[in-house]
Amino acid sequence: MASMNKSILGAISRSAIRVVPALVMLLSITSLEAQVKVGILAPLNGPDAPVGVALANGVDLALSYQARSRHADVSLFVEDTSGGEAEAIQKALNLLDQNDVDLLLGEIWSSRTLAVAGVARARDVLMISPVASDPAVGRVGQGIYSLAVSRIRQMERLLVYAKESLEVKRPALFYSDAEDGRALRDIVTDIWISLGMPSPRRFAYTPGQHDFVQDVEEALSGGADAIIALGSSRETLSLVSHASQKGFLGPYLGLETLGTDENIHLLQERLCLAAYADDSYAVTLPGGENPDAFDQVYRQQFGTAADRFARHGFLSMLLLYQIISSSGESIEALEGGLENLRDPMEPGRKRVLNPPETMARVQLISIEGGVVKSVW
Repeated sequence: MASMNKSILGAISRSAIRVVPALVMLLSITSLEAQVKVGILAPLNGPDAPVGVALANGVDLALSYQARSRHADVSLFVEDTSGGEAEAIQKALNLLDQNDVDLLLGEIWSSRTLAVAGVARARDVLMISPVASDPAVGRVGQGIYSLAVSRIRQMERLLVYAKESLEVKRPALFYSDAEDGRALRDIVTDIWISLGMPSPRRFAYTPGQHDFVQDVEEALSGGADAIIALGSSRETLSLVSHASQKGFLGPYLGLETLGTDENIHLLQERLCLAAYADDSYAVTLPGGENPDAFDQVYRQQFGTAADRFARHGFLSMLLLYQIISSSGESIEALEGGLENLRDPMEPGRKRVLNPPETMARVQLISIEGGVVKSVW
C-alpha cells in the first residue's frame, strides 16, 4: 500500500471545509502514514447538505472518540457528491486513483450508492453503505455491505416492544398481497410466534386498493387488540382512518410509513396510540454510558440534534475502527470482520450488517395523543 505523501486536507474541497469545519480537526489528528485509508462520499452542499453534513459529523465524532486509544491508524478523505450519480462515480474514482483509499463509505441516497457500488466492485474495493435503504445495496455482491436497518430488525424490535410494553396479545396483521408484502408477512408471523404468542390474524389486500372496511370490521369483531400495518404510507393512512372510524384508538404498529407527517396528523386528530420502528439506530456509546450519551455529546460538539444520518455515520466509523483495531490493519482481515457481522436473519445473498447490541439498537418512535417521542 502506497504511503501518503501529501496533506490529507488536499482531498477536501474548500466548500466542504466550510460546511464541515469539525472535519479539519479530525483529519489533523490522524497519522500521515496511516495504514487504512477511508474515502467518505456525501453531499456537502446544496439541498442535500444537511444530511451529508450529519453523516460526516457522525464519522468525525466516531474517530475523535476513538483517537484517544490510538489502537489503529485511520485516515479519512472526504468528497462532496452533491452533483448526483455521475459526480458520485467521479468522486469515487478520485478517491481510488488519487488517494489510494482502501474502503469507501457512503453515499446517502440509494441511487448514488448503487452507482458507486459498481465502481467498488469493479476495482475490488470494500464499501459500506451507512444509510441507503434500497435492499438492492445488500445484494450487490462480495465486498459491498449495507448498514441500513433491515425491516427484519425493525419488526423484531417493534414486536418485542408490543408484547412486553404494550401487552399486545391478539394483533391483526394487514399486508400487501405482493411478493415483498408476503415475505414481510411471514417474517412478522415467525417473529411473533417465536415470542411465544399465537399466530396473528392476517389480512391481505391488493396493492393500490385501500378499501379496508370489511377486513377491519372482521379484525375488530374477532378481538384484535392491535393493528400491524405493513403497507405504503397511503395504504397505512387509509387503514388507520377506517379503524379509527370504528372506534379503534390503537395501538397501531408499523414501519417508517406509520410516522409520516400525514399519518401523525391523523393520529393527532384521532388521539391514537402508535409505535413504529424508525429506519435508524439508537446509538449507545461504548464504555457503559447511558443511552442518551451519544445525543448529548453530538449536540455539545455540533450544536444541533443528531439525526439518523449522524447515527449511521458514527456507527459505520465505529464499527470500522474496532474491526481495524482487532485485525492488525489488514484489509483481508477487515473484510473478514465485516463478513462476521452479517445479519444471520437476512437471506443468504444479502450483505447487511448487524452491529453488536452494545453498540446500537433499532430505535422505536411512539405517537400518543399526537406527541412524537423516542422509546427504547
